[in-house]
Amino acid sequence: MGLQLVTVETRVSKAKRGRGGPTNIGEGHSWEGWTTKTKILSEWFDKHEDDGTLIIFADNQDMFFGGCGEMQFMMDYNFALASKPGARTVIGAERGCFDVPPPWNCDNVPETPTWAQRNWTVAASDNPHHVIYDSPVEKHGQMRYPNSGFIIGTVAVLRDLFKTALDDMKKEPLSQGRPAPGHAFTDQFFVTRYVLGHPDKIAFDYGSSLVTNGYSLDARKLFDLLPMGVLRNRVTQKRQCFFHANGPAEETAAGIAKWQEKFEKA
Repeated sequence: MGLQLVTVETRVSKAKRGRGGPTNIGEGHSWEGWTTKTKILSEWFDKHEDDGTLIIFADNQDMFFGGCGEMQFMMDYNFALASKPGARTVIGAERGCFDVPPPWNCDNVPETPTWAQRNWTVAASDNPHHVIYDSPVEKHGQMRYPNSGFIIGTVAVLRDLFKTALDDMKKEPLSQGRPAPGHAFTDQFFVTRYVLGHPDKIAFDYGSSLVTNGYSLDARKLFDLLPMGVLRNRVTQKRQCFFHANGPAEETAAGIAKWQEKFEKA
């Protein structure tokens, strides 16, 4: 697609490329904990001079492109913005309540609007280990909470987002692995703080039209595998744009990764 897609992967040998893949701005950097991604993104956007340019940021290792066309992508992008007049930035939503900063919590984050609610139970994982203790599933099973693994927006907003998140990171303790509840956080905590604190600037992809965050879902139930590596989402009933196999979802997406590799090598 004509939009610029960027990712951050410091392990260059493991970075996903693919045909027409993302620009990896993590190349040449080393991993130094949870600040790494945010710092690299902040520095990259700081050098980008065109404030109005649309940029897609997507995670790397656990992110899949499902084969949607640019026309579908832009229609879904504009649809997500319809509830936020004036906004041009959209973040993916997920079912798991993870690293939500005060004064927000799992119960007072704005609920998924009725028009965006879907029956995700048809693709829910049957494995109890696919729901982590510190990331409870939304009480109605809907995509409600922001996930920092996918954001599309203008340079101006994303520059401010990542700079603010980085500045905040320097003031509070960070976890180098799993966060210790109550006092150590991942980068998502700080991105979520910005997103929830700027509701006029950022819309949510509640309907998972741009990205489906797979936490608590089983990718084998979620997708039909079509020729040329295309993924058809059985819940949204259309071609997937991006699929984020975050957390335990990566386990059920392993078969998709191997299947898509066959077409990338063809």
